[in-house]
Amino acid sequence: MITDVDTVFLVYPIWWYKMPMALYSLLEQVDFSGKNIVPVVGHGGSRLGGTDKDIQQLQPQANVK
Repeated sequence: MITDVDTVFLVYPIWWYKMPMALYSLLEQVDFSGKNIVPVVGHGGSRLGGTDKDIQQLQPQANVK
């Protein structure tokens, strides 16, 4: 678990409406319980592409903003 911060900014590109696989691995391995997760994405018109829902599903105890 990350203990020294309250908010984590995840900065990533959207690839075919998905996050890069490395980010899925990170979210499966690190406990972000009680943290605010703020997705910041680069996209070609797909906005978050539903990745905010993916993050919330992988980190149900975090607050995805």
